[in-house]
Amino acid sequence: MKTRHVLTLVISAAVFAAMSAAVAADTADKPGGKGQHQGACAKDVERLCPGVQPGEGRIVQCMKAHQNEVSPECKTDMQAKEERFKHAKEACQGDVDQFCKGVDPGEGRIMHCLKEHESQISAKCRSAFPHDGKQHG
Repeated sequence: MKTRHVLTLVISAAVFAAMSAAVAADTADKPGGKGQHQGACAKDVERLCPGVQPGEGRIVQCMKAHQNEVSPECKTDMQAKEERFKHAKEACQGDVDQFCKGVDPGEGRIMHCLKEHESQISAKCRSAFPHDGKQHG
């Protein structure tokens, strides 16, 4: 039963991380330091979350609150990132079980644990993540 609870938390964290990755990619500063939004969700962030200060997940929370109002392009981008995270979760489950047994899910702790064991994790898990730590797509 505890394993099912942990898996549910990991999946929930992955979905939240996928949305975070989509929004974070879209709220990154453009070259030149203008601080403007870019990417598939950029216009949605500007339209739905004006005045929301980036950081500490505030824009992600805002986008979650308006998830039924986001553009088709943004939804597609978020869904693609969610699929990549689901794949990564499946690819790394054995490694999480082996190396991160006592690690509480949330706040990136599982990812940090896997990173600490990067030289030991399976090739399948390692291949699920880009080497530069960024989500591509």
